[in-house]
Amino acid sequence: MRFTIAGTPIRRLYTVAGLLAAAAMPVPVIANTLLRMQTDLGGIDIELFDTQAPQTVGNFLNYVTDGDYDGTFIHRSARNPEPGGPPFVIQGGGYIFNGPPGSFFSGGTSHIPTDAPVVNEPDPVNRPNVRGTLAMAKTSDPNSATSEWFFNLADNASLDDPNNSGGFTVFGQVLGSDMDVLDAIAGLSRCKDVAPLSFLCGSFPEVPAVDWDQTVSNDTLINIIHIGVDNDGDGAIDSLENAAPNNGDGNNDGTLDSTQVNVASFPDSAGDYVVIETPAAVAIHSLDMLGTTFALANPPAFPGLFDVLDFSHGFAGFDLAGIAPGAAVNVTETLTAGGAADTYYVFGPTTDNITPHWYEFIYDGITGAEIIGNEIILHYVDGGRGDTDLDNANGVIKASPGGPAINLDADGDGIPDTVEDAAPNAGDANNDGTPDSVQGHVASLPDRNGAYVTLESNALLQFTAVSIVSAPPAGADALPGITFPNGYLSFGLSGAAPGGGFTVKVTLPQGAAPNTYYIYGPTPDNTTAHWYEFLFDGETGAQIAGNVITLNFVDGKRGDGDLDNANGAIATKPSGPAINSDFDGDGVTNAVEDGGPHGGDGNKDGIADSVQGNAVSFTNFINGKYVTLVTAPPLLFKSAADQTAALFANPSKVVEGLNFPYGLFGFSLIDPNNAALGAASVVVILPEGESPTTYYKYGPTPDNPVAHWYEFLYDGETGAEINGNVVTLHLVDGKRGDSDLAANGAIVDPGGPAQKANTSGASGGGGGCSLIGQARNPAQAGAWWLLFTLILLLRLGSAVRTHMRS
Repeated sequence: MRFTIAGTPIRRLYTVAGLLAAAAMPVPVIANTLLRMQTDLGGIDIELFDTQAPQTVGNFLNYVTDGDYDGTFIHRSARNPEPGGPPFVIQGGGYIFNGPPGSFFSGGTSHIPTDAPVVNEPDPVNRPNVRGTLAMAKTSDPNSATSEWFFNLADNASLDDPNNSGGFTVFGQVLGSDMDVLDAIAGLSRCKDVAPLSFLCGSFPEVPAVDWDQTVSNDTLINIIHIGVDNDGDGAIDSLENAAPNNGDGNNDGTLDSTQVNVASFPDSAGDYVVIETPAAVAIHSLDMLGTTFALANPPAFPGLFDVLDFSHGFAGFDLAGIAPGAAVNVTETLTAGGAADTYYVFGPTTDNITPHWYEFIYDGITGAEIIGNEIILHYVDGGRGDTDLDNANGVIKASPGGPAINLDADGDGIPDTVEDAAPNAGDANNDGTPDSVQGHVASLPDRNGAYVTLESNALLQFTAVSIVSAPPAGADALPGITFPNGYLSFGLSGAAPGGGFTVKVTLPQGAAPNTYYIYGPTPDNTTAHWYEFLFDGETGAQIAGNVITLNFVDGKRGDGDLDNANGAIATKPSGPAINSDFDGDGVTNAVEDGGPHGGDGNKDGIADSVQGNAVSFTNFINGKYVTLVTAPPLLFKSAADQTAALFANPSKVVEGLNFPYGLFGFSLIDPNNAALGAASVVVILPEGESPTTYYKYGPTPDNPVAHWYEFLYDGETGAEINGNVVTLHLVDGKRGDSDLAANGAIVDPGGPAQKANTSGASGGGGGCSLIGQARNPAQAGAWWLLFTLILLLRLGSAVRTHMRS
């Protein structure tokens, strides 16, 4: 088995003794140069083996000193073996992304300049390639390493084999718990793991990214922000602190920040400096400078969080030590002069929700951020809100990573002000004289087509997290016959008395004409999320009048996604106005049924088939004429359709000596009120003048579980009775004729009326387009299949042309 480091084949040799020796090998503890590698997902502290691999360390430090690694990205996350094996290595030090977003796969990357190759310095005895070590990547030439390096994610004994390109030089190790960052990177999806993108990967099949649904850019890749020495141990790299304002004295106290453990200076994502300062007795450690990638890797707690908040100063996290257990401490965060913020958000657990999440960290009298101009006072308590370890007895505060932000959503409805200000009537879509962007009870936003939708409720109520998306909610099955032309709507609404009622007026674009409203979520009678029709029942539901919908909610009842009647809030799950093109749910659209005989009343009972679940009309495949199926209420048809093409896709299934001039059709028959269906009858009405002589079905039977053709004539219990153009099917749930052979409350029927060859009887104007059974010799068989294929292609072509015109 062969693997590669930077494209170099590696022979993997396993021996029990070798694996045990590698596992027992102690990691070197000689401490020389200490470096901190800042990545988008957190910092990694590294100890270099200066005296044991001097040339390799010197080579690496040359790149560090020159800043060559700054802005590079992790280009390889390898598993061993591929695919699906455990993590192998994380590789970087080679490439920068220098193109506009989206150009990653088309030449938007380049390799950093390289120095002369370094002499290989492997030492498998004292410096084996075990988990947590840092080694150089190279080609098959032992002395070819230049800039690229890799972190071992496992004990990789094969990389120590001298027959494997001379072995790979380990020259450093990860310190403390910082392997967590590398493990997080290893857990990300790679290009080759994402099926739609795998053919685009090119030279980077194993490049990891935090969100492949986004445009591939520096915001989605794992970037190396900076590598350098941190002598004061605060986590801020000295070279960055020395570049701070006031010649490296960012807090202007007369002492370089790079020499004070209680002061840390670092550039934000715009290059402006942020200074963090604690009391002299409190030390800052493990400062993490985090980019936009961090936010994408940690999804927001509510939709659109990063659409309505501008984190132009980036994100940061840090540890505070030197405080008494359970004690409070204040941290001053100073933005560059002119820097602005009006809120502060962090990501992490809280005492009431231990799952890491985004939350607003504003001062509540105990913990949180006080914002005064460009200065922010962060109030922490050991173990309290903001301390990610939630441990009030360790005297360490692990400050939740987060940052100051500008709220782009003044009214808090989840829609950026700029979006609402672009609504009709100069941003006053409800025409009440006040911009929607400053009213929490009014929300305007574009639908999936770019046209505006406006939501309005009582002036005392507050919308939150309003959004419209084009994709259906995750886990939701498609609804047959139901379309959502405006997209899927979600929102929260709060501010009423617990258990109280709410109304929301939804105004769609002019011309919109929904005929129903659906919600995906739990209901009091079914707490598992599901689609349900939300029409007004006298208490809750939607009332539709053209393009205006009034939604009636009651806290805790149908329509309230949290089903909590004590919080005075409605939390809608994805929902929306919809068009139901199949009112009766039989699988045939209203338009098709309405085009049937007798003005869409195929069974002539005075009621349109399109609104009766027990009557269904559809065109047959062979000649396009209508077939109508009727059963007795409360039975209902489901999935009724012509199945000629499906049942005869394989010519071996054609029945010898049979002619199917009306095509083949199938349906499911259910009793919505009774799980035990029992016996049922279905009347098949063929076009006037038709006269089949028999009826055949395709499927298993109780005496033969293998699907086959069989004649289905009435035997006193099940089967077809034929009277001219009317066929009565006698069916019993689970018996002959029910293709699932299970008494499960549903009868599944594929088949059709037929004529036996050389029998009299009208073909009903088939016009030579009858579907004829298997011929009696090979020549006839070929001719039949050619005819059927021609018919199939003609009909499918017509359907495609119709679809394209529509």
